[in-house]
Amino acid sequence: MELREYWHIIWSRRLMIGALLLVTLVASVALTYGRPATYETELRILVKPILSDATDTGYYSREYYRTLFAEYVQDDLSEVIKSRQFAEDVAEQIQTRYGAAPGIGEIVAAFETRKEHRVVRIMVATLSSRHTKRIGEAAAEVLQTVGWQYVSPEDRPQVEVQVIDPPQEPAAPTLLFRLLTVVLHVSVALAVGVALAFLLDTFDDRVRTADEVERDLGWPVLAAVPHGKPGDPVGNRAAAERAADDDEQTTQ
Repeated sequence: MELREYWHIIWSRRLMIGALLLVTLVASVALTYGRPATYETELRILVKPILSDATDTGYYSREYYRTLFAEYVQDDLSEVIKSRQFAEDVAEQIQTRYGAAPGIGEIVAAFETRKEHRVVRIMVATLSSRHTKRIGEAAAEVLQTVGWQYVSPEDRPQVEVQVIDPPQEPAAPTLLFRLLTVVLHVSVALAVGVALAFLLDTFDDRVRTADEVERDLGWPVLAAVPHGKPGDPVGNRAAAERAADDDEQTTQ
C-alpha cells in the first residue's frame, strides 16, 4: 500500500479522528488543570524479622524463614498503613506535636503503599502541602517507634521497622509536567484514532475510488459519475478533468 492510500484512509476518517482528539484534549485539560494541585511525598521503611534462637529444622535454613516471614509482614503492614487504626495513631501524633490534626478520612485517603523486596514504599498525597508534610512525618515517627505492634501478636517485638528514607518536602506537579501529560494523552488519542481508521477501512468492502476498481478488477476506468450536485461548476469541472485524464490514458 502506497503512502497516498494511507493518507486517503486517514483523510476519509478525519471527522472521527478529529472528534476523538477534541474530546481527549478537553477531558485531559479539564482533569489536569481543573483539579487542585496534589502535594506528594514518600518514605521507605525496612522490615527486619526478629526470629527466635531455635535451631534449623534440617529442611530449610533460618534465612529462608526470615525471608518468608518478612514477606508476610510486608503484606500485613502495607494494609495496616491504609487502615483507620493507623490513621488515628498518626492523627494523635500530629495533635500532640502541632495541636491540630487533619481529619481521619483525609489521612486514610492520603496513603498508598508498594512493596519492594523487604522495603515498603509509602506515598503520601493531599491537597495541602502542610498536611502532606505533617502526615508523612507523623507516619514515620509512629512506624519507627511502635510499628512492630501492628504485626506482632505477642508483647515482644517480632519485627523491627526502620525508616530508611524519611519524607522529604512535599512537591506538586509543575506546569510543564501537566502540559506534557496533556500532550501524552492527545498523542495516545491520535494513535488510537489512526489505528481505528485503518481497522474500519479493513472491514469496509465498499469501492470508493477509481484506483480501487482498477486494483481489484484489473480493468481500466474509462468514465466516472461526478460527485457534485447538478449545476455545481466546481464539481463538474473536477469530473471533466478526471474524464479527460482517463481518455488520455486510454488513448496512450
